[in-house]
Amino acid sequence: DDMYHIRFAALWDRAPQNHWEARLIANALFAGAMRLFGRGELAAALPCLISSLAVLGATLFAAARVGGLRVALWAGLLMALLPLEVEGSTVASASSVMHGLITVGMVALLFPPRSKRGHLLGPALLGIASITHFSAVFFVAALLLAGLLIDRRRYLRAAACTMMFTMTALAIDLAVFHFAYDDTLARFKVYAGQAGLERSAAVILATSGLSFVTWPVVSLLFSKALGIAGGLAMVVGVVRFRRWTPPMRVLLLGCGIYWLWVGFGTRVPWTYRPFYRMERYWQPMTLAITVLCAWFIVSQPRRWMRLATAAALLGVCIVNLAAGGSWSQSVEVSRELLAYARQRPDQRFVTDYHTLNEMFILSGVESVPNVATIFDDQPVRLLDGHAKRLGGRAAGTRDVLVNPLNVARTPDFAAFLGGQNRLVVFETQPQSRLICRWIPSLRDKPWAIRKPAAQVLAGDQDPPVRLGMANR
Repeated sequence: DDMYHIRFAALWDRAPQNHWEARLIANALFAGAMRLFGRGELAAALPCLISSLAVLGATLFAAARVGGLRVALWAGLLMALLPLEVEGSTVASASSVMHGLITVGMVALLFPPRSKRGHLLGPALLGIASITHFSAVFFVAALLLAGLLIDRRRYLRAAACTMMFTMTALAIDLAVFHFAYDDTLARFKVYAGQAGLERSAAVILATSGLSFVTWPVVSLLFSKALGIAGGLAMVVGVVRFRRWTPPMRVLLLGCGIYWLWVGFGTRVPWTYRPFYRMERYWQPMTLAITVLCAWFIVSQPRRWMRLATAAALLGVCIVNLAAGGSWSQSVEVSRELLAYARQRPDQRFVTDYHTLNEMFILSGVESVPNVATIFDDQPVRLLDGHAKRLGGRAAGTRDVLVNPLNVARTPDFAAFLGGQNRLVVFETQPQSRLICRWIPSLRDKPWAIRKPAAQVLAGDQDPPVRLGMANR
């Protein structure tokens, strides 16, 4: 996802071609950061890092209002170590920007400033968040519904203001598409086209089986993204629901409605289209999870019980971070292959299109002139419009840059490699998961490798000539 955001934000040379590029608010932030600080990885991720810091600040403020300074400190520490939040702060993603807006917005809505204008901050941020990433609409709707159910007189005006700001932000978004790309509904057309390529609900239900029902529960009770914090927060929230203050009850009920809808509801109104089974959908719920867990730590009557509870919550998060797998490590392999290719500008290479896309982004959204890819059935997959695509015979004479993680998801390139016996001329060292470095006995496990070795295979300088080609 982040590659599409970075490519579009850096060049902004065409109308959005997919739903990542159509999220103009987030892309505008990425573009601004890269114009100020260059097209590097830190600049691209800077808006999400700032968003994560805003989430941390909002968590400290809300937790202090709920239970005082000690609850705020534990909530802030837990939020900083949640794998879901750590991941979101290090990539260029519209969902991470949305998370910052929605967290600060709901804190301002539930614990509003005393000034009259301050009461508009929460609805304004929630409205902007809804247009930044459309998945925010479901959480905002659930939160407002919970507010109306708990205390209609108190939250009716806030709900009306939020709807007003959402419609205003949507009107501005549509106006930008109209004047910039001469197509007012371009964003919705892109989303509709994407939905048409997805599997039907019947296929999803048939292939998922029982996991379709159990995933929403299991991913909340214990997951790599939330550790055991989600399950503990659910228990604490339900058991003490009637004793919480009205703002906390609104937050908890809103999270419950949102969880049910994401777990079993539909993403579109015209047909049943389940949500993807992705834990990033739980991002808006992290405020409630961390505050509840921090309150539970502080509420323990003995010091050793408080320390044991905190150690369990934070320890699981640390272990989950250390046990992180190979997700996104293909970029690190591509970084090594890019360095190898740059050191040999006169040499020509071929690689799969995933690796070429990653090298394009790592090069500062610039072409890598001595690296090409092979023909495939969808050239639109290439982020670099000037990238070279070669036939099998021409590609066979070039040295091959092999990124094992990307080859595994590129059948055409895997078939291209499978039919040839090549000499390995360069290979980097694989890297184990951090937890395997801590515990040597785990290094021999089949899942221990986090980043596989980058390889360069020698090209065939005398490729076989087909009879039909020789006759020509």
